[in-house]
Amino acid sequence: MDSGIDRVNIMNFVDSEPLLLSRMQTELDYAKQKNLEISAAVETQNLSLSSISFFEEGKEYMQNTLVLADKALRQLAPSVWQEFTIHDYHAMLEMPSSNSTQYVSDRINVCMYVWQWWLAFNNGTADRQAMWTFLAAQPYTITRILFESEALLREDQQTLQAFIDEAASKGYQVEMAVGFSRWVLPQYHNWVEEIMQLAANFIRYGPVSDPLNNPPTGAPPFPTASPAPTVIKTDIPWPTDGGFPTNMPTAVPTGTSSGGDGTIAPTNTPTGTSGGGRVPIFQSEAAALPARAGVAAGLALALGFLVAVLA
Repeated sequence: MDSGIDRVNIMNFVDSEPLLLSRMQTELDYAKQKNLEISAAVETQNLSLSSISFFEEGKEYMQNTLVLADKALRQLAPSVWQEFTIHDYHAMLEMPSSNSTQYVSDRINVCMYVWQWWLAFNNGTADRQAMWTFLAAQPYTITRILFESEALLREDQQTLQAFIDEAASKGYQVEMAVGFSRWVLPQYHNWVEEIMQLAANFIRYGPVSDPLNNPPTGAPPFPTASPAPTVIKTDIPWPTDGGFPTNMPTAVPTGTSSGGDGTIAPTNTPTGTSGGGRVPIFQSEAAALPARAGVAAGLALALGFLVAVLA
């Protein structure tokens, strides 16, 4: 937390107001001491571990609890507390309603994780529109989306830019998320540096068609990413379970993992259409790059429960 980070997001996976407050008290005190922005993520997946997810309690209970905790945190740390981050969009689609609990009228700011990066493609338009409709209907003020971006940064920056532009037109600020837990191991640090350089180039220069082999003019050279993170899966079927697109792009049913975590790095992704001018991006969550060229920008390095920030 002393490594030049702009904001830290605590993976605070518990399901009650007292625990939400007590489990992050040490980090909250330190953030106040360092004047460091802090937010906290909550879990909504059905993990069969009821104490770490709001899935069993339901949507209304979670909203009631987050409203109470947010009010308390704004009193405890008004100068540094930011918001809750909900993990994640797909799990929220499947989350049940609470028994005998109604939403309260208070609306708090939250950020939403969206790991389904393939929603950015043109042939995922219907599913993407369903996502915008879903987000707008939630009992929160959602202004930020934490969007899984590793594969698109490496393979299809035009599609990533088009998603950012479309999100901005709907009032959402996109933060790019990348990362996997084994990236903290020393042998993968060059890989992380390569991803950071890709993100920095994208933020400063805009999308290019071949960012690895033909980076923008004036961009610094890439570090040598060797070895790449171990590939866990090399033949990954296109997801078709609830909430995912069924009109899959024919060019991307399978691929090779680029991060060792099952993230597909397609060899022939459909080309998206750029939405126009650069959209200011402020990227935080685990690590943030400083603003470049007058654009508020940064990158989230999401490494599960362990975060390494490489200078």
